[in-house]
Amino acid sequence: MLVGVGAGVVTLNGLGYTVGFLVGSRGLRPKRIFSILSTGMRDFAVAAALVSAAGLQTIAALPAVVFRIVKMTTGIGLIK
Repeated sequence: MLVGVGAGVVTLNGLGYTVGFLVGSRGLRPKRIFSILSTGMRDFAVAAALVSAAGLQTIAALPAVVFRIVKMTTGIGLIK
């Protein structure tokens, strides 16, 4: 189960960064960073809201939690 969650998290993380990069690609570095990070944070909010709204068991939130940890960790690397 964790392998599937990890693969999904990496895929969603990469797609979020790609979309953010494309949106901010013509701007200066601060705008590019903002575009990349804000896109990824929105993805997490949507995932968490879907789990909550569906009334699923707590374990269903695992992908959203793992995604948040990966997003915050990789986001710090982008800023530097």
